[in-house]
Amino acid sequence: MTQQHESISPYEPGEIPIERTWLDKLRSVSGVASTIGVSFGVFGFFAIQGIILARMLGPIGRGEFAVANLYAQALMYIGLLGAPELFARLAANHENEVEVRRAAGRYGIFAGLVTATACIVLSFLTTSNSQQYLLPMAFVCAAATAAQQIRLSVQAIDHGRRQMLRYNVCRMIAAALFPIVLLAVWSTGRSSVPTACWTLLICSVATVALCQWGMNGSWLGRPAIGLLDSLKMAKSITGSVAINELMERLDLVLIVWFLSSTKLEIVGAYAAAIPVAGVMMIIPNAAALYIFNRAARAHETPTQSEMWTAIGGLVALQVSFGILLAVAIPFLLPFMYGERFESAIMFAEVLIPAAALRGLLQSADAYLRARGRSTVSIPPRFVGVAIILVTSFVGWSWLGPYAVPLGLTLAQLYCFFAVLSKVQRDISQNSPAPTV
Repeated sequence: MTQQHESISPYEPGEIPIERTWLDKLRSVSGVASTIGVSFGVFGFFAIQGIILARMLGPIGRGEFAVANLYAQALMYIGLLGAPELFARLAANHENEVEVRRAAGRYGIFAGLVTATACIVLSFLTTSNSQQYLLPMAFVCAAATAAQQIRLSVQAIDHGRRQMLRYNVCRMIAAALFPIVLLAVWSTGRSSVPTACWTLLICSVATVALCQWGMNGSWLGRPAIGLLDSLKMAKSITGSVAINELMERLDLVLIVWFLSSTKLEIVGAYAAAIPVAGVMMIIPNAAALYIFNRAARAHETPTQSEMWTAIGGLVALQVSFGILLAVAIPFLLPFMYGERFESAIMFAEVLIPAAALRGLLQSADAYLRARGRSTVSIPPRFVGVAIILVTSFVGWSWLGPYAVPLGLTLAQLYCFFAVLSKVQRDISQNSPAPTV
């Protein structure tokens, strides 16, 4: 039975809507709390994954894994071709959920094939002669990413239809499977980079089975929208996500390009620091889900006051959490990774501001994507990419690898204020006029 949505009024003509009961409000609050809890869990498993990889592979092995997984990780969301936003919006407004799931599944398969091909070609073209032995593992990681893209495409439907329990459980299972299986494999004495890559592929393929949960029909049959029409609809979203992900992943790409041939242990330290600073994404990630859901429905456009209250609250939380994390890292990171990763401490510290700003920017982006205005965030991202490149290349001579996260922080700061101004303008144009 398909779930009804609020895009059509449930009241008869002339009937006065009744305010939500305390039970409805309690359910809403508990839904927000559970999603925030799951976001903590997802990033927790991401951090555990980083700890296991560091302990299992050591600095050089962690650097090799970063090289092998570089393009698969960088193209994960670019290669989705806008699927999460496209099918979340379609699911929110389409009556037949089975048809939407069929369309999402086929789109995910297509996106996965495109992404895997792109990863293989880029690996062939850019991997240095001294790193050619990692090419087979790069292909394994590319296949793992393709499998994950199928799941993410279909999982977006639960987000759009506000089936948050199923959405959150699937997120948690997908996040937990790789670190749990990796830990089990490592406990048997297998601790090589190929072992880590093959484990990633097996776990990624296994999570595709989660797509069946909530599918109340055959995968064969008429989809809600054809593949070509889907690609046309997602064109603007794809451009926005592509430039966004390029800016987010460019720092690791530059580190690998600069250092993979000479200092793999530094590459490994930087890669190990990313999930530590990444915990700054937890709160904004949860907030972005609800910002998207609300903004996707025109009658729920927030007011200016609500926008500034939300932004102020998120900024305060990010600053507070960032200070606590910065104080904890010198004690926490050696405990998690071991003394061999001491050089990762400073990388994690300097990545905190960039991660905090990235989280705030993600929340603002969620609003614009839901409003169908993804393209307005593209020009600021191009400026952000230029800032990273200029800062990295100019600053490398006296800052070394620290020039890269500095450029990332400056780029995130510029883009946040630029995108926030777009959000403010959209709200001012679409908010209902105040009644007198």
